[in-house]
Amino acid sequence: MACIVATARGEQLRAGLRAIASRRPELVEVRGLGLMVGSEVAIGGNGIAGAKGAKGLVKSVLKGCEERNLLLLSAGTYDSTVRWIPPLNAYAEEISAALGIFEEALDAASGGRGGEP
Repeated sequence: MACIVATARGEQLRAGLRAIASRRPELVEVRGLGLMVGSEVAIGGNGIAGAKGAKGLVKSVLKGCEERNLLLLSAGTYDSTVRWIPPLNAYAEEISAALGIFEEALDAASGGRGGEP
């Protein structure tokens, strides 16, 4: 049963992040398996240059999330991936709330412009 719930919450998380990515050009990729999810951030295009440019934005987003009581991690060679690892028993409402917090923090960190910080 726990596996089914974790799979469903992971699908919910990835779908929510993809929805945010459709509105936010700096969120370029969502990937993961189950509840281990990464959301790649890039500034000024994909690839190494975009990843290097995103490090400051990711740091600001993580700080904003922490201020709103959501703990996320950065990952990747250039710290341009936001790593999500919620508990296996997370409720749908908690995933929805986390997605809202993440988008608020992303808005605040990028000045609400949905692009360059």
